[in-house]
Amino acid sequence: MLSVQFASEKALEGLCPVTLAGSKRMVFGEPEYEVECDGHAYWLAGAEELEKFRADPPRYAPVLGGLCVASFLNQGLETPGRAQFGATYHGRLYLFAGAEERRQFQAEPKRYADCDLTAEGHCPVCKTELGTDVAGSKDFQLIRQGRLTRFDSPEHRDIFLTEPNRFCQPK
Repeated sequence: MLSVQFASEKALEGLCPVTLAGSKRMVFGEPEYEVECDGHAYWLAGAEELEKFRADPPRYAPVLGGLCVASFLNQGLETPGRAQFGATYHGRLYLFAGAEERRQFQAEPKRYADCDLTAEGHCPVCKTELGTDVAGSKDFQLIRQGRLTRFDSPEHRDIFLTEPNRFCQPK
């Protein structure tokens, strides 16, 4: 089971995830622009960045809650990634423990893409309540316990949020 934990209270070492993912710049956030996402406190650089993050957390929050995706997939290790070894791919932010892990990702980014996606992108509410695999949408997604879950509708996302443990979420 994936357990995302960090020693520091601030995610991304206090760096703004919006400037890191968007313009690939390392800019420290400010405590007055703090937002919580999946148990992590992110500090944003300003009001504009805060609104961007709130509008689309999966775009800006690091994949796997900031764990090194190469260590996770290659060795099954839950090693915290570091912003200085970050990379973006298809609009998402990936962190790595070091330069070697980032090189592994850069050599095969498709292998690591969506490594945090539950149920192969299918809606868990449809699977549990209807017994069918219905593709989820990037328009209706959320991050929970370091994993990205997609839904076929906002109604199913809301149903999931009322009782998330009720719904199957296989990888």
